[in-house]
Amino acid sequence: MKKSLLLNLTIILILQSFFTEVAAQISTDQLLLNTYNLYDAQRQYNGVYRDSKIINGADYHPCSVANTGVGLISLCVADQAGYITYARDLARQTLRTILGYNAGFNPDRNSKGFYRHFIDIDTGNQAWNSEYSTIDTALLAAGALFAKKYFNDPEISSYADELFLSVDWAAAINNPSTGSIWRELDGNGNGQGTSALPFNEYMIVAYLAMEAEGNAGGVGTSAWNVWQQLNNFANANYWGYQLLSDYDDINAFQSDFTVQFPYYLTSWAHNSTLYKSYMANMAAADKLYYEKISGNYPNLNGYEWGLGAGNSPATYNGTNYTLYGYNADHINNHPARVVSPHIVAGYIPIRQSAKSDLQQMLAGSKGIYNLSNGNQLLWRYSLDEVNWDSDQIQGIDYSSMLYGLAADKFGTSFFTINNNYDFPIQNFYSASSCTVSVNSIYGTVLGSLGSWDGSSTRDKAFDSNNNTYFDAPTGNNQWVGLDLGSLQNITCIRYRPRRNFGNRMRGGRFQVSDNANFSNARTIYTVPSNANLNFRDYYITGGSVSGIVARYIRYLSPNNGFGNIAEMKVYSSSSSERSADTETSALYLETTTPALSDQFILSPNPASDKMKVNFYLDDKSIVNYTIYDMQGRIIQSITENYTDKGLIDQELTIENLQNGVYFLQLKAKNRLITHKFMVVKN
Repeated sequence: MKKSLLLNLTIILILQSFFTEVAAQISTDQLLLNTYNLYDAQRQYNGVYRDSKIINGADYHPCSVANTGVGLISLCVADQAGYITYARDLARQTLRTILGYNAGFNPDRNSKGFYRHFIDIDTGNQAWNSEYSTIDTALLAAGALFAKKYFNDPEISSYADELFLSVDWAAAINNPSTGSIWRELDGNGNGQGTSALPFNEYMIVAYLAMEAEGNAGGVGTSAWNVWQQLNNFANANYWGYQLLSDYDDINAFQSDFTVQFPYYLTSWAHNSTLYKSYMANMAAADKLYYEKISGNYPNLNGYEWGLGAGNSPATYNGTNYTLYGYNADHINNHPARVVSPHIVAGYIPIRQSAKSDLQQMLAGSKGIYNLSNGNQLLWRYSLDEVNWDSDQIQGIDYSSMLYGLAADKFGTSFFTINNNYDFPIQNFYSASSCTVSVNSIYGTVLGSLGSWDGSSTRDKAFDSNNNTYFDAPTGNNQWVGLDLGSLQNITCIRYRPRRNFGNRMRGGRFQVSDNANFSNARTIYTVPSNANLNFRDYYITGGSVSGIVARYIRYLSPNNGFGNIAEMKVYSSSSSERSADTETSALYLETTTPALSDQFILSPNPASDKMKVNFYLDDKSIVNYTIYDMQGRIIQSITENYTDKGLIDQELTIENLQNGVYFLQLKAKNRLITHKFMVVKN
């Protein structure tokens, strides 16, 4: 009888163990959904994202601006997968909040626009004594630009452009000749502490600094040219695998996220064959390292590997491992031998066996964590301290899991398309005067209602009296502008700050739009965040009689700017100059009947020698094709007369264009649309 009871008990225990193990087995598709749910759990009521999710217990971490960028990308993933139908609205809320448009929330940023690493969830104030961080600001901006590209939403695009243009990226460059980038800045935007040399995740900062300069060149472009020379930084070597490192030493190993983040968040790294070969080396070295130490760990399986960053044991069973319970693991710095499954996921597009290894991890019992919402996640676990469990999951570190699983589910094209950012271009620049002869343009005053004192209303910005000014009743999101009545060729703007309050225009933006509520506003000039503005006239111009065609124009003041501006005057080139400029100007005068569809398709993009333009004409029309470089200079222009409406398939020859970024602008009647493209020659 006792033997029978013992046998039955043994069978029950075996079955319980079996079903417990099965319950822990989830698919990679389910893991992606659970990963999105993790970021949703880190999302706060106002749209910002906490730094970490506490696995069992109350959350207490502040907002991480970098993880807020990841949160924006998680919304793109959720929308693409069909997890939620309101991702677009959530992205809008996040961007509104992080830009300071929600009452009571003013994110702490320095004079160059860089954010604190951590900020208070409710106020935006500095949290945890954190620094003004270049890489964290870059990760936030990358997330915003990714959301802009994915959602193709006017409001999201406007916010993403504003965020990108509000940062003086050049301030992050320490030494352009070496490519070194300040890790942190002070309140005035000056570098302090240490700087990052190639190669590491700071490549993202260099990339954004380069793109902010366009083809004009500058310290960002110079630094980026250094970062692209990958072979110069393959200093580390692990058993024959050449690895990218940030100093010249054969043992200068780095944590794997340093190569994964640029791959997913910059189009250059994502499309570079050389870059991907170094990523493959990093993955192979990582796995080989675990094979080398496997003799000390009999229970270590061949599919277990991953050297990443995140929560680690601080002191456990009397052994001191890390100072703060966090570590960025690499081959020569691997306390408690913590395995990072999220790193394995991040290599899925690069290493063929990575997905299989991840699936086998999911089928096991190590590193399986159950959140309070019932979701299971795969996260860090220790080979040395097998009973140690992480108490939290850092969002920025777990992003490798999000990106890798998304690339697996949707294909790498999800990133190829959406990390090819549509960077905003500021068409106007500061000048000592209007550079072409001009005529004044008048219109109906638009803008924010009311005033601080009851009399300094929006019309004061256009009354030709330098001593009056617009002073809005509140500090944020205040603007003044004009409805010009019809499409006008804007070539120059003159403005004057309010006396003794020139600093309130720092970061302000001049924008044009095709509607009165500026839902698809396009920034043509941003007042530098370090500008020393006095009580005098300032001019911004495109430097050409062709100008910018728009009906609505405005000045949008920065946060806490109260709309302050004394005068604003808008000019166009003279009609004789306009008609003599190019035939395209006359297209706006032919008729007021639309002819061109709202969008057109370029293929291939990037292109080398030829590309096709596909769009729809709803009426016969003359269409002008103009290619501009990043400085707004006309590189090539042709005109075609289409005598029939319908789908147009036009081939353009671009064999004379050098490698770089360009814009193709189509004009037909009163329609104007522009598309960015790249030229990449083999």
